[in-house]
Amino acid sequence: MKAYNNSVTLRNDGVDPSTYEKDLNAGIGINVTVRVASTPVAGLGATASIFDIADVPLANPMSTDNQGNYTFKVTDGLYDIIIAEGTADEVILSSVEIVELITPDFINNLSLPYVFDDIPSALGSPLLIAGKTLYLKNYSAGDRDSSHWNVVDLATVTISSKYTLQHDTLPLALVSKNEGSYGEIIKRRYKFKNKPEIIAHQGFRQVNVQNTIYGLKNALLDGADSVECDVQNSVDGTPWLYHDINVSPQTNGEGVFVTLTDSYIETLRYVEADGTNLEGVGLAKLSDIIEVLRGHDGGFYPEIKGTTDYTAMVTAVKDAGLSNRTMWQGFELSNLVGALAIDPIAEYGYLIGGGGLSVMTNAVDAVENLNGVFSILSNFDNVLNNPSIVDYARSRGVDVAVYTVDDRDDYEQLINLGVYRIMTNRNYK
Repeated sequence: MKAYNNSVTLRNDGVDPSTYEKDLNAGIGINVTVRVASTPVAGLGATASIFDIADVPLANPMSTDNQGNYTFKVTDGLYDIIIAEGTADEVILSSVEIVELITPDFINNLSLPYVFDDIPSALGSPLLIAGKTLYLKNYSAGDRDSSHWNVVDLATVTISSKYTLQHDTLPLALVSKNEGSYGEIIKRRYKFKNKPEIIAHQGFRQVNVQNTIYGLKNALLDGADSVECDVQNSVDGTPWLYHDINVSPQTNGEGVFVTLTDSYIETLRYVEADGTNLEGVGLAKLSDIIEVLRGHDGGFYPEIKGTTDYTAMVTAVKDAGLSNRTMWQGFELSNLVGALAIDPIAEYGYLIGGGGLSVMTNAVDAVENLNGVFSILSNFDNVLNNPSIVDYARSRGVDVAVYTVDDRDDYEQLINLGVYRIMTNRNYK
């Protein structure tokens, strides 16, 4: 079972002048009902069996505590979480996916080989390895007639032919045995999305001040599945959230961001907030959004800007325990490979702009054999104009995500293509 926690807040129209955040009051003693997800109308499913952290059954509905928090455990699945069901304040969090996070896990040490007659005959046939049922899902071009194959830790070998096994929905690498000792099977934490994931670009840039804690936090409160932000270091080595190379004209300051000290950056204010109730809002540190995400189960898509040193930022996210819901993105593949060495649990998104189908296929080819969970993150026009990239990438174990989708028709077309990771400046929920 997987534990789930969240909080209920009662919102008013005020803004706290000290934090520039919407004024929120804890919803104390509010009923929270957990139902099996129902579609197309949410909230009609059967009440779920829920448990506390010690696996003791809980009443359903349950009540929030004196700070508006609620926590429960439930078997893996999709659930509708209903706040204040049956009242004028009812809110439904629909089709929340609550599943056990999968981390690298050694299945077997492969002290003995596992034998196939040949690869084609193994398609669809189960293999039993240390009690785990594995199915051969597909194979690439290459030698298909060898009788001995290894399932290996990709970090320990050089692979000339790559094959894909499936453990439930989790791909593994199957390679032909050449020489040397057998490696270890490792479960790879990967599965393609099967429903839309709304990724709030810079905290829904159309309605919030970019890359601010106000914007990112409120994007999550307004229903975003994940938040995206840009990360680069000050000259002091502190990771901050900021997009551009120069701090002008976005702020009241001047200079190239990576040459500025922390003390100077702390004086900067976003000029787009002038004349609004957020006037005076400044830049945020990576540590600020980490603290927000500690109290929320949303996904995280930080972008490593340029050639900035990524060590401190990747380490900070890893140490905060957020690896399982983080996808580091960047246009510099070398940065992503270096970050992967620091945090092999996080996912990685190789950003590409224009250039057509060949650019995207080259990007897929560049990441498919890396020992990590990789996606390509493309300009959405590229994918709409070259839809064959979706099947090409996924047949190689690489997912496809897109940016920045601000038109409803484009959004619907991408969903129809099976592209579910969608970065956007507006909220489609």
